[in-house]
Amino acid sequence: MRNKIYLSIILGLFSSKVYAQSKFSGGLAATLYASQVDGDLASGYSKFGGSIQVITNLELSKHTLQMRMGLSERGSRRNLTKAGTGTPMHLRFRTIDLSAGVLKDIKDQFELGLSVIVARRLSALDTEGYINNLERDSRKNYVLGGISVGYVLNEHTILRATGEYSITSIFNNSAPTIRYRTGSYFNVLGLGIDYSF
Repeated sequence: MRNKIYLSIILGLFSSKVYAQSKFSGGLAATLYASQVDGDLASGYSKFGGSIQVITNLELSKHTLQMRMGLSERGSRRNLTKAGTGTPMHLRFRTIDLSAGVLKDIKDQFELGLSVIVARRLSALDTEGYINNLERDSRKNYVLGGISVGYVLNEHTILRATGEYSITSIFNNSAPTIRYRTGSYFNVLGLGIDYSF
């Protein structure tokens, strides 16, 4: 009798472990970005960058919790106008990102996602020399909000359109040489693909 009880406990623990593991999935994501920095006097999503991330999903009954971690490049770009006026600028912010979000199926093969992204700056560079001390004058950490719409291609692959906007300013407003006293914010559109295992 005792052996049957032990066997029942072991089988119960094993089955609960397998059940718990079946709710988790992992994967990879690659996204192309078109971005600008609101408040830097340049308009248009002229800076192209991207993101490579690893994904962890926890599937619940009505929605999915998702965490992502990866490397990204966002920024802003302004070319010379046709008349030759204006100052060229190319800001490149490379970050390591950690995001947490919620995904919900909305209709047929579509899902809607909301997320909060914490980004840690790895480097900041203005390749045109428009801002001399960009790395010194920009913050080390950023917080962004994200929204996404996913289209499920199959059980492993999702095509995803994303939008991100800074919750916190990119620059240290107390820096004496920076011109953007009202704050500057990442404004990002993305298109990418998620692949889960």
